[in-house]
Amino acid sequence: MASTTRTYDFRSDESIRLGINPKLPMSEKSYDRRIIILLVITPIWTLLFTIIPVVTKFQGVAADIYRFLEPVVSIPLQYFIMVSSEVFIDSTQGGRQFLFGLSERSFLNIWFLIGAALYAQGAGLHSTAILAKHSIEDVITSHPEIVQQYPVLNDVLYYFQETLEHTIGHYLYATGFLIITWAQLFAYRRQKHDGIDSLKGTLWWITGGILFGLLHAFVAIEFPHGSLVILIYLLIVGIAITLHLYRFKILFTKGRRLVLQSYLIGYTTALVIDLIWIAVVGGFKNRKDTGLLAH
Repeated sequence: MASTTRTYDFRSDESIRLGINPKLPMSEKSYDRRIIILLVITPIWTLLFTIIPVVTKFQGVAADIYRFLEPVVSIPLQYFIMVSSEVFIDSTQGGRQFLFGLSERSFLNIWFLIGAALYAQGAGLHSTAILAKHSIEDVITSHPEIVQQYPVLNDVLYYFQETLEHTIGHYLYATGFLIITWAQLFAYRRQKHDGIDSLKGTLWWITGGILFGLLHAFVAIEFPHGSLVILIYLLIVGIAITLHLYRFKILFTKGRRLVLQSYLIGYTTALVIDLIWIAVVGGFKNRKDTGLLAH
């Protein structure tokens, strides 16, 4: 017997309130599979650009080009996660006014674009600061006597490395990422799924959440005071999502709120790693403070 493809009935709280029964022209499994794939590959891409420069001495023209590639791919991937939500796919959602005369789609697009702009600016500033830092370091290494003639070079190096790269660049980068994530959470805030009925799907879904958490943990370890900042952030956002899911009695279901639960898995993973890091290094230190993999 040929298998039939059923449309996906989201039955979000908002749709129920408005008496709308949204349908999507795709099977339930295909829709959930697409979201899970995005939840897995998106953090993997960003992690590659977070970990490799840390564990290897990564310099030269190829390294510089490599760093600039990250937001070119990661921002579209993040956008695909958001626009896979019911708000963007369901044809009944398009025309209703949401806020300031905008539809919810338009509102979310503007929200996402603000985050993407900050993310791209932070990534560009971070990468440019690294370019300048490496150039100055090469000059100092090749001509150490020049520092005696121009001691201001040390100040310039500090400015690019600590102020632009480690502080402004990192936190501008992170602020954009958080705004993007909040846009995604908002887009999926009421969306319901039938849940994941296969072990393979469940494992991949959990993997996506863990990767999302690893990304937060590695970033926290890199940033100045990052372990403290991420600890506060994880507690605030994690508790908020937990209470939201608990309110609808779906906190411990397998994918009934697919994206929100995946991100909660990630926040929990990051919290555990962050607490372990704080305990091991004896305080709110970043990787540079500990001298770990310093190069």
